[in-house]
Amino acid sequence: MSFSKIALILIGLSAVGLVIAQVLFKNTDEKMLVIESANDPATTPQQTTPEDSPSEAKPSNLGIPLTPEQRNAVVKTKDISMGSSKMASQGKKVSFNIVVKLMDGKVVFDSRGDGRPWTGTVGDGSLMNGLDRGIRGMYQGGKRAIWIPAHFAYGRNGISGQVPPNSDLYAEVELLTVF
Repeated sequence: MSFSKIALILIGLSAVGLVIAQVLFKNTDEKMLVIESANDPATTPQQTTPEDSPSEAKPSNLGIPLTPEQRNAVVKTKDISMGSSKMASQGKKVSFNIVVKLMDGKVVFDSRGDGRPWTGTVGDGSLMNGLDRGIRGMYQGGKRAIWIPAHFAYGRNGISGQVPPNSDLYAEVELLTVF
């Protein structure tokens, strides 16, 4: 058997193994969705400066090594209410109310307080990486809890005076409109 045939067989077996692992490790007891893909360009860690708004985080920490804990941490979601009608998906513009908290419960952002919902387009980099992942698949009118590991949020820099460096976040999102 030639080397190229062996290589193709190994690649095929690897793909099957990944699918099986995803099925086995899906947390269906709590109806929690784990969103991650090893080949997804959206897995890039986030880095912001204090003047960046939360919905304008730009991916940038390319090449900075992640700890094993960071590599294994994924964005997790749990639907509070499903909503109906239009679904947030790649390329769709969305408008939503959001409350973002640190894991100790301290509120760092609340769009309801200033009466201005956040907006962005799914998949174009206008939303924080973890938020982009967490909103995908939501339906207009739905509410969702999203747990965001630090490397999918504001990373090792945080946001001065608001989000400490390496902070995991918890967000409650109410999807108002899908355009």
